[in-house]
Amino acid sequence: MPPAAVSEYLGPFDGFRQRADLAGWKLVGALLALVPNLERLSLQVKDPGGVPAAAFAALRSSSPGSSGLVLSKLKTLDVCLRTEGSWVFSLKLYAGGVVDAVAACKGSLSTLNLHGCERIGSSNLYGLETLRLSGSRFSDHLLPHAPTLTSLYLDLRYRGETDSPGSNTDWFSIECLSSTQTSLSLFPALKHVFLNGAAVCNTPRREASSVHNDDQDNTLLTRLLPPNIESLCLAAWVQEGVKARMSKALVYLARTVRTGEEFTRLKRVRCDVEVARSEGLDRYDRVAQAFEVAGVDFEWDRWEVTGPTLRSGEETPEEGPGFDPYSFD
Repeated sequence: MPPAAVSEYLGPFDGFRQRADLAGWKLVGALLALVPNLERLSLQVKDPGGVPAAAFAALRSSSPGSSGLVLSKLKTLDVCLRTEGSWVFSLKLYAGGVVDAVAACKGSLSTLNLHGCERIGSSNLYGLETLRLSGSRFSDHLLPHAPTLTSLYLDLRYRGETDSPGSNTDWFSIECLSSTQTSLSLFPALKHVFLNGAAVCNTPRREASSVHNDDQDNTLLTRLLPPNIESLCLAAWVQEGVKARMSKALVYLARTVRTGEEFTRLKRVRCDVEVARSEGLDRYDRVAQAFEVAGVDFEWDRWEVTGPTLRSGEETPEEGPGFDPYSFD
């Protein structure tokens, strides 16, 4: 690799030598230049500006000794927050540089995994097939991917120490998820969905005193789900009264499938066993029997809360028994 080419490529990184917390990105840039065929990149971000856009501008042009673009072959991008004392981050503010670089390459990125991302912000990423958000805020920025998104893993059961599991949040409800602007029913390619019960059945604070009639409870899922859904996973961590609503919505979904009106491709449903335990054996049997009659494979299950791809201080993703956040099996 010619020294002049290396110097030109790494030039934008030199402006950050005065900041020790950013100096390491020059090494990252050099390493990325050596792997133009990289298909997966996992980043832990620490501070605002931690992945500076100016530094990563070099990644948008041809890399030294390569006929292609750095990151142009990238298929999977993982981003999580490294700082232990803070549990959410803005993707644009903390990692906008690398996201812009990936978007500018117009490559083959198909999977974006974000843990602890409070706000996605505007980006030029299009054509995602899989988006996994954990410990994150649901975002309207899903809509650009409606034609291509096939898998959605939205694990929002635990969003940091300041929020208790199952706590109500206005943006975290069926009214948000099934609104005309963000409804998953607008995603024709979406086949596999993982949600937690609070995202489906929690009552927003502004309606805490209102009465939800049976029709509203029954259609919680049918108002939300994409038309061509094949598998659905519902995790719990919701209030006791909400679990009853979830059970009613599941039974109604099964009946809708059985009549052939909607969701004719739905073949697999998994629901957190905590719903069955709290609602008793009668409701447990009623939900299971409804799906059996509809010809849908149904089981009670449970999942560990999704963590970041790389935990602080680890060099490789944690391995071992338990739920794989990158699988719907």
